[in-house]
Amino acid sequence: MQNLVKHIADTLLGIGQLVLIAGAVVSLFGLFELWRAAGRGGGIRHRAYNLLIFGLNFTGMAIVGLVLDPLEAKLPNHGLIGWLFPDWKHEGWHGPLLATLVYALVYDFFHYWAHRAQHEIPVLWLFHRVHHDDAAMDASTSVRHSLGAGVAGTLLAHFPTYLVCGGGLLPYAGSVALFWVWFFFSHANLRLHLGWLGWLIVGPQQHRIHHGVSVAYHNRNYAQFFPIYDWLFGTLRQPLPDEWPETGVAGEQPSTNPLRQVFMPWRSRPQRADATTAPTPSGAPPASEGASSS
Repeated sequence: MQNLVKHIADTLLGIGQLVLIAGAVVSLFGLFELWRAAGRGGGIRHRAYNLLIFGLNFTGMAIVGLVLDPLEAKLPNHGLIGWLFPDWKHEGWHGPLLATLVYALVYDFFHYWAHRAQHEIPVLWLFHRVHHDDAAMDASTSVRHSLGAGVAGTLLAHFPTYLVCGGGLLPYAGSVALFWVWFFFSHANLRLHLGWLGWLIVGPQQHRIHHGVSVAYHNRNYAQFFPIYDWLFGTLRQPLPDEWPETGVAGEQPSTNPLRQVFMPWRSRPQRADATTAPTPSGAPPASEGASSS
């Protein structure tokens, strides 16, 4: 019994530390968002609400982890890459950089399809829409997820990536860069147009298109890191230089109950009126309508 209590206490302490770290990153991005906002911001209370959702989600994932962690432990630690290149080591400055790039490319491939499935399969959208119903999108939106979406991401993106990359490919610094910097950066409420770089990496404006309320933005820009996957699979929409759409889910007002958002996101929500049109870049394919707002 004493060991169980200690395990629970250690788990909650770890979750609290993660929330504090996320809060520090969100606060740092918040300074830039105040300076050059792309849309209406939500303020400190809004960011605190998203961080609360993050903490509740991690608490739920810790419980679900009692099932998922043993499954992950059965996966080969070396992965497909380790089997093909058994002597690959993180040597010099280029070793960790190359390992991070390879991991990001593999992860983003599986993330693309996992993300797309959460938009196109109605039952998965019920869980994923929590991430999208933020009408004041900012860096804190990156950690706004329901428990169901967390489980879906683990099964559909993390586990396949683990099978390919194994458990030791991604260096710690690479993990921080990808999941504690880039994720927050791409969701930031920043008026930043990347120009030609937007063909190489995903930035705040391109991902804001993905979160746009208008039907013209639906089912676009699923990739997290590299737009090439959206280009390859026909879902890329590059933003116009001054295109900064409103965000949220068309026709829905998000719940103000964080427990419902994390654990019961399928519950009905109040309705709201939204714009349904948006400028279309020349030569852009027509947007397809699905079960979701992207």
